[in-house]
Amino acid sequence: MGMTDKAMYIKAKGLACPFCGGDSLEGSFVEILAGKAFQQIACCECGNTWQDIYELVDMEIAAA
Repeated sequence: MGMTDKAMYIKAKGLACPFCGGDSLEGSFVEILAGKAFQQIACCECGNTWQDIYELVDMEIAAA
């Protein structure tokens, strides 16, 4: 996967496989550690796997 594929995957919000462009993706549980979250993703079409990395960017007070 080249940098262009990675950038396109992030810009598309992770809705399509960065390797084959397929939209049949499965994600494992989300692991949260100190402001970041990690999730293993697999493409059901080409079989490639990768890890999505999420960062805390905002918060909102919940209504009581």
